[in-house]
Amino acid sequence: MTSQALPALDPKEKSSYRDQICHFFIDSIESGSLSAGTRMPPSRELADRLGVSRDTVVRAYEELKRLAFIESDSTRGYRVSTRKISRPREAPPETRSANLSAYGRKILSRLDSSPLISDFAQLNYGGPPLDLLPVKRWRNCLKTAADKIGSFDHHPELLGKPELRKEIAAYLHRNKQISARGENVVIFTSTISATNLLCRILMNAGDCLAIEDPGFGGIKDIAALQNLEIFSVPVDEEGLIVDELRKAPEPVKLVYITPGKQEPTGAVLSLERRKALLSWASENDAWIIEDDFDGFFDYGKSKLPAVAGIATMNRNDRVIYLSTFWRLLYPLTGLGFCLLPDSLKAVVEQGKIEVEAVAESATQIALTLLLEDGYLEKYTRRLKAHYLDRRNRCIENIRTLFGQDLELKGGGSGTQLNLKSARYSQEELFAAANNSGLPLISTAGYYLSEKPDGSFNLDFSIMSEVEIDKKCREFFKSLNP
Repeated sequence: MTSQALPALDPKEKSSYRDQICHFFIDSIESGSLSAGTRMPPSRELADRLGVSRDTVVRAYEELKRLAFIESDSTRGYRVSTRKISRPREAPPETRSANLSAYGRKILSRLDSSPLISDFAQLNYGGPPLDLLPVKRWRNCLKTAADKIGSFDHHPELLGKPELRKEIAAYLHRNKQISARGENVVIFTSTISATNLLCRILMNAGDCLAIEDPGFGGIKDIAALQNLEIFSVPVDEEGLIVDELRKAPEPVKLVYITPGKQEPTGAVLSLERRKALLSWASENDAWIIEDDFDGFFDYGKSKLPAVAGIATMNRNDRVIYLSTFWRLLYPLTGLGFCLLPDSLKAVVEQGKIEVEAVAESATQIALTLLLEDGYLEKYTRRLKAHYLDRRNRCIENIRTLFGQDLELKGGGSGTQLNLKSARYSQEELFAAANNSGLPLISTAGYYLSEKPDGSFNLDFSIMSEVEIDKKCREFFKSLNP
């Protein structure tokens, strides 16, 4: 204890003592001052040294544990997590940019504007809560894959294991109303890799890419790095406004959409607009990338067919369907896949060699086993039931506590609710979220147009119902002292 530096708590700071303690240890861990496995000061001892209550230290430790910076057991107390990867927070020296290519300099210039992956630790990086993951089943599938390893052909399959591609095609038919064949499914280590390759294959520098505004930030990074022109299309409660595509100043070559659950608004693209988008694409000889990254959880309404499903029924070959198992299974696996029209199979297979390695065979076999016996769908239904209860509890708390002071949007699908407030500022909401531990995410980074003040997304999936009640009350008290 005496050899470790202590937090310097400042009563004049706006942030609470708990948050100041958290920030001190996060900085120490990320800078490498506290290495993995280092024992944390006992909570009672640290409280005495800092002159605060033990409860304040315990709450700080629990927050650090939730963010995966520290871990604990019943015998050893708290220690710096062995799972957390330290990274320096300093930007790379500017002088190094002189040694980079134009592409490298462009990546470097986007460091400040692109969120770091570690910023999403408290949300488990978009995966499900760790306590709900099917760890035992996954372990058994990996063991079975290892036992069967001799019976599989180990020739590197650039498009993915045929067995897995076949199971994914069947899964899409059952769950997304897409008539698919395994030979049209391509396995990727991530959907970002797939999107990057598809944009390179389908577009030249200077071509026009239409995206949702607000919308997913990753596609903006890809467009910037490939020198694509962006045409931003506004979104309303029915999703992307298709008629706005006709206002593009130049021909749109490709449209990137998230119709199942639009971020950050939570809007679901209506059936009428799905059909209108397909008609527009046919008329304009344009491609559609349908990213269904969060399309596993829908609540209440009848499920709409995927845009790709409508396209196959109408013999429209302009849609490329993307999805990932990240939302269901990360960190067990984050494999993604795309469903291609026949006309793109050969070029994607050849192009894939240049952008990523072949996904590990054992992981693909294990995922095949989860799919072929129907377990993944049973697990998804259980996860959805948990999420529905948590979603409803969040909505009930927010409406009861805040009335009209917080506007709720979205929630028809996915794992987040969109919150907007005319009464509270962005700074007030963010400070209250920090004080209460409520997992709010600013929506500012999703916008190309004017960014709204006081707009956040609330991730309800990672909190138990008891935590939701407690944190929502504390959030309200922080805003209404």
